[in-house]
Amino acid sequence: LNVDTGEGNDSITTRTIGGGQVNITTGNGNDRIDAAIIGMADGQVNIDTGSGNDRIDASYISLGSGQVNIDIGDGNDSVQASWIGLAIGGGDSHVNIASGGGNDSVSASWIGTGINGGRSQVNIDTGDGNDSVQSSWIGTGINGGKTQVNIDTGAGNDSVGSSWIGVEAGGSSQVNIDTGSGNDFVRASWIAS
Repeated sequence: LNVDTGEGNDSITTRTIGGGQVNITTGNGNDRIDAAIIGMADGQVNIDTGSGNDRIDASYISLGSGQVNIDIGDGNDSVQASWIGLAIGGGDSHVNIASGGGNDSVSASWIGTGINGGRSQVNIDTGDGNDSVQSSWIGTGINGGKTQVNIDTGAGNDSVGSSWIGVEAGGSSQVNIDTGSGNDFVRASWIAS
């Protein structure tokens, strides 16, 4: 499935994006995508919102298995979700988020979670600008689950915050954070628990 809305301030609202090969291009403009689930059932979802102040809201970005590639281009962009990269029961979840230049924010309750043998990898690159990545849990491996989270916030005065970073509860977790040049801030209640 290919969806191209062209240039302009576009909006896409749906329950589920995924289950197969889905390509969404919204072009330049201040675009918004709202969905309960983006990426599931071993499918691949590619989203390119072009330049502009874009926003993506979802409950799940990659649920169970599959790959999601999000490029929201230059601008002051926002990605918000409850879960980014949730792999369950032997599933493989891969998420790549690139937000280009601008003051960008990525926020989720959980970023990179492998449960019951699930394998999750999340790569977040916010580009140059004063960027923020916020979560309650970053990199969590539970009951044989494996997870790897790579965060690169580029140049600028950036902030990375989470209550827990690198949690291993019967699983494995690897978290790599590179805040680049600038006056940066990394906050956590627990690191590598």
